[in-house]
Amino acid sequence: MVSPWKKIVQYLLRRKLRCTPRRILNLPVDIQLAELRRHAESLAKLAATLEQAEDFPNETAREFCGIIRASARLIYQRIAIAPPDRFSHIHFILAALGEDLRYADRSRVEHTPWSLVQAMERFLQATLGSEYQFIIRPQWSYNYAIVGDRVAYYRRLFSSFPDWIPISEWHATIKESASHRIFIISFPRVERMNVLTHANWGHEIGHILISEWMAEHFDELWQREAPAIEAAIRDYVQNELGPPVLADEIVADYMKRTLSLTRKSLKELISDAIGAHILGPAALASLCEFSSRFELDANPLECGDYPPWRFRLTKIIEILLPELQAAMTEQWHPALRSFVKWLEDWRQVLTSSNADRVAINSDVRSKKAYELLETNYERIRTEVLGSLRSHLQSPYSLAVMSSSTNTLICCSN
Repeated sequence: MVSPWKKIVQYLLRRKLRCTPRRILNLPVDIQLAELRRHAESLAKLAATLEQAEDFPNETAREFCGIIRASARLIYQRIAIAPPDRFSHIHFILAALGEDLRYADRSRVEHTPWSLVQAMERFLQATLGSEYQFIIRPQWSYNYAIVGDRVAYYRRLFSSFPDWIPISEWHATIKESASHRIFIISFPRVERMNVLTHANWGHEIGHILISEWMAEHFDELWQREAPAIEAAIRDYVQNELGPPVLADEIVADYMKRTLSLTRKSLKELISDAIGAHILGPAALASLCEFSSRFELDANPLECGDYPPWRFRLTKIIEILLPELQAAMTEQWHPALRSFVKWLEDWRQVLTSSNADRVAINSDVRSKKAYELLETNYERIRTEVLGSLRSHLQSPYSLAVMSSSTNTLICCSN
């Protein structure tokens, strides 16, 4: 005799899954399929609701919601013929799409410096191209950051199911958005209305450009330099660490760490240079202020592979300050002359010690990584700057802009 409770469970399952008693024999697959269907439908509705919001500072966030809505809807429509062995991958895609909705939700005017967003996106597009689009949103972490092209990321996800959803079908579903590149730029929530620190956005432009350069050229650079680096590391391991029986494992681990460090440090140093090229002393000043809360001379191996701040700032200040000093005249507004003096004081602080280089040279991994970086820095910087549009090939010059800047300062007072 079937217990009443078992009858109730069977009844509820049939209502939930809309299936016959025979299909309950396939219960695990049916449950997964039903949950994926529900998840996709709920996500599509949520994205559609957010898409209709009227308080986005630009149209990119709305388009982004449309991409997620259309993608979730496509999965919902095709879920019945999805291969069961890929259910976990489908869940991963739905979860990723759902998590990314937070970028659009947090970009609404109540959370952002909304008066800057449209102007900033126009500036970024003039720098990179009209196909580049940006969502600018706050984050609680005290940092500026960029999330790479989400359209390209979703394309890779959907490309993993060619026999289920052909990529051409996904392209057709999201329409003209398939040709766009959408990036997420984050800023510290506490600095929402501090326009001066937002000059750090120039650094994030640099991340886009150096990432494109590295995708094409970095492997060749590393392969060329790796033999000499490995020889130096092997010599260090054999003479300083040992025992010889573990040498190969230690060398392999050190090479892997040196590669990671080289990648990250190169991205940061060139991004700094691009920001300074585009936004001039404002980018340098925002970096100086941002760095004041961190250790100037930490070994990069001990701080997430970021270059020491003294090393980073010295690179940029030696590029920008000489031009400012040579161009400054008595006709400059006193506030501008004070700004140049402030940067001179910073250079004195930065160059008063070589503790950053001592920290770098204290470990063979950071030492060899930075030898590679310094040897190739100017060449890479020049090549990446060369990828900018023609009207941005010349660096921002405060000397050229001094008359307009004098006027702005006077008007603000």
